[in-house]
Amino acid sequence: MGAKKDAFHYEFEGPYMGPIGVILGLPAVCYLLVFACNSSGCLTLQPLQVPGFPEGMEFVTLDGIAWSLGWMALMIGLHLVLPGQRVKGVKLSNGGQLTYKLNGLLCMAVVYLGAVYLGFVANVLNLGWMYDNYVPLLTGSLIISFALSFYLYLSSVKKGALLAPGGNSGVAVYDFFMGRELNPRVGGFDLKEFCELYPGLVGWVMLNLGCAHKQFTATGAVGVPMLLVNAFHLLYVADAMYNEKSILTTMDITSDGFGYMLAFGDLTWVPFTYSLQARVLVD
Repeated sequence: MGAKKDAFHYEFEGPYMGPIGVILGLPAVCYLLVFACNSSGCLTLQPLQVPGFPEGMEFVTLDGIAWSLGWMALMIGLHLVLPGQRVKGVKLSNGGQLTYKLNGLLCMAVVYLGAVYLGFVANVLNLGWMYDNYVPLLTGSLIISFALSFYLYLSSVKKGALLAPGGNSGVAVYDFFMGRELNPRVGGFDLKEFCELYPGLVGWVMLNLGCAHKQFTATGAVGVPMLLVNAFHLLYVADAMYNEKSILTTMDITSDGFGYMLAFGDLTWVPFTYSLQARVLVD
C-alpha cells in the first residue's frame, strides 16, 4: 500500500512534472551534446553556429542495439565468473543483511587491458567503431535503461520485496522514476550494485579508448590531450573500483530504490556524457 499522497514527501518536483521532465529531458540532453559537437564541427558563440547532426547519421541500428546488449552480457558474465570478495552490506530496515560479490577492478582490468592489446598492439579490433557508432550505441543503451526500469517497476510488486520509502508513493510515474524496490536481485545477483559501477563506469572509459583509437587510426598518433583525458578518467574509475566496498554505505545502495533515475544515470548518462571530452578531441 503506497503512502498517502498528501503526506508523502516528493523529490524532483514530483510526483508528475519533475520526474516526467527528467525521464524525457535528460535523454534529449545526451543527443543534444552530439547535435552541438560532432564530426561536422562544434558549437561556436561568436558567431553563433550550431553544426547539427552529421548528414546521414543513424539514430538507431541493429548493430548498436546488439553491441549494447553484448556489452551488458559481457560485464554480467565477467562479474559472475571471475573471483571476487564477498562483503556484507549494511543492516536493512527488516533486520536482514545482504552479501555482495565485489570484483569490479578485476572485471575492468580484463576488459580494458584486453581491448588495449587487441586494438593497439595486435590491431585486430577496431575500437574506433565506438566513435563512429556513438549515437546508435547511445540509443541502444537508452533502450536497455528503459527496459530495465520497466522490469524493475513490474517486478517490485512481488511478495516479500523490500520497498524503498522514497519510491513507494503509490503514484506510478513517480515510483517508476525513483524506484520501488530497494535491493532488486536475480538470485544472488544484485542488480543495483552491479549497474552502479560495472557497465556504466567501465563503458565510459571504453568509449574514451574508442575515441583514442579513432584518433590513432586517423592521424597515426594519440595526442597528449587525448592521452591525459583517458589517463585521468581511467584513474577515477579505477579508484572507484578499488574502493568498491565503499559504495555499500552510500545512499544509492542503502536508501534509494532502483528505478529509472539510477538505471538511466548508471547505464546511459554516465558513459555518454562523461566521454564528451574524448569525443570532442576527435571532432
